[in-house]
Amino acid sequence: MGLFRKITDNFYLPTEEHKGLLGLAKKVLDSDSSNLPPAEKLLKNNDLYALSTLVLEDNVFQTLFSCGLESSSFDTALSTADFWNGTFAADNQVWYRFSGDELSPYYQLFSESDKHCINTLFICRFLHNDKACIALVASEKEKTSLPDDFLETLVSLSFETDQL
Repeated sequence: MGLFRKITDNFYLPTEEHKGLLGLAKKVLDSDSSNLPPAEKLLKNNDLYALSTLVLEDNVFQTLFSCGLESSSFDTALSTADFWNGTFAADNQVWYRFSGDELSPYYQLFSESDKHCINTLFICRFLHNDKACIALVASEKEKTSLPDDFLETLVSLSFETDQL
């Protein structure tokens, strides 16, 4: 996703004819989302930057599933249960929205490049097969809410291996 984002942000000029990788990227940018993998389609259809699911293993939340984030965010996303218990309420299946200065405690979860792109972060705790999980959904834009069925869709993408 990093190369795709770089092309989008720095080189995509709709009036130019590009060949090679830029030409392919232009086709993707100009196409509808029907040919995208399910996670990328979810991002594009909801105008989101990235999403990730963390699962608690041995008192540490680890990335199980991610789309849109740089791979270095996988390493920085490791976090303890104590971190999460201290940063927001433990209500299951309730989305919490963070923006502006509220994002500061969560920047440690993302790479330098990713954290500069995040304007709004939605976080939701949930249980899956009796395991504690956390959903992270990031937007480059100021967003106020997610669709009602978003958590269900994200859980399906995260835990159904045939969707990955």
